[in-house]
Amino acid sequence: MPSKLPFEPLDQARPTKAHVKLLLISGAGFFADAYDLFAISIALVFLQKIWDLTSTEISLIASAALFGAVIGPFIFGRIGDIFGRKYIYGVEASILTAGAIASALSINPTMLWITRLILGLGVGGDYPISATLMSEYSPAKSRGFFVAGVFSMQGWGIVTAALLGIGLMYAGINP
Repeated sequence: MPSKLPFEPLDQARPTKAHVKLLLISGAGFFADAYDLFAISIALVFLQKIWDLTSTEISLIASAALFGAVIGPFIFGRIGDIFGRKYIYGVEASILTAGAIASALSINPTMLWITRLILGLGVGGDYPISATLMSEYSPAKSRGFFVAGVFSMQGWGIVTAALLGIGLMYAGINP
């Protein structure tokens, strides 16, 4: 009787609806990551006028999520190894969502900076968790396709944020 390696059945499997579902879920995370990281540049055009932001405040707000995104992978990558990536995916997605909602409801530059930092931690957590989940559960012959599909959602997030900015401009909503 031939011995099978632990992942051999998964590697030999054909793509299923479950793989597509995981692609859409993981891809939604990458979409939200890129959308949120890019959309702030559009929002700051409006907020600069409303809050009379200095160039320093604009820079701090614009970079807060990026700073969190640098720290997040180390935090969530490690705790994902300890508690399981599927569980931690829900945690980091909740942090990302809470940060995004709180950012939208911010009433001053300091609150926006803090909430963008929180959002960035969630974004940073999403990077290793989403990509690794997709890679681990994909059949070997289509793994590259599925992982590329997850990463391609970043582009769609950026394009969507840009189109929203253009839509606001054409709707006559200008700073």
